[in-house]
Amino acid sequence: MSMKNNVSSSSEPVTPAEYFLRDLFMDEDFVAIRKEFNKELRQVDLGLSQLIGRSTSPRSEKVLKKYSKIVSEQFAITDDVARKGLLHHKYLSLWSRKRTPSIEVDGDSLLIRIGANTRLADIRESWSHIHSLQKELPGYEGRKYTSSTSLAYAIHKQLLRGVSYADIHKEYQWGRLEGYSGSNNSQYNDFVKHYKDVVKGLVETSSFPNT
Repeated sequence: MSMKNNVSSSSEPVTPAEYFLRDLFMDEDFVAIRKEFNKELRQVDLGLSQLIGRSTSPRSEKVLKKYSKIVSEQFAITDDVARKGLLHHKYLSLWSRKRTPSIEVDGDSLLIRIGANTRLADIRESWSHIHSLQKELPGYEGRKYTSSTSLAYAIHKQLLRGVSYADIHKEYQWGRLEGYSGSNNSQYNDFVKHYKDVVKGLVETSSFPNT
């Protein structure tokens, strides 16, 4: 599924209240007022207010206050709803903002908070951001050594037979390491470090040769 479809899907309303707001914000009279608002807002704001969902300066606040009063009176809605409707964008809607997961680094893990109406589609849309934060965590290995078999165990089997790290690495570089069929572009130091990092606390590496 393309990113465009993901965004479109997760920006759709879910609850009855969200559908009400969608219909309100897309009412032709509301749209007409919003166009006038955006035209005037662009003279003092390059789009940041719409991006974050609130005014960003006294000048943009003055424009927002002016038009929120107009739509509040015309549609009998609260000032808060009027403001959100004026700053509405189909890909940055009030409901999609509320459903978007909150992600932050918490030590060696990520803390992800979701709202009452957050859906799997909303989490999937945020996955690229989640994954980028994952890469910053201690211990992240990614897909560097991913293969159909375990590189670490293939090394371990050779060590059990008394083969040195250096000789195992040579077989690895030539694509002849028994029990392993993945990539073979890791340098010697990284190769040994990978094995020791994987088996740390699992095996007695001190009993094996270091070279």
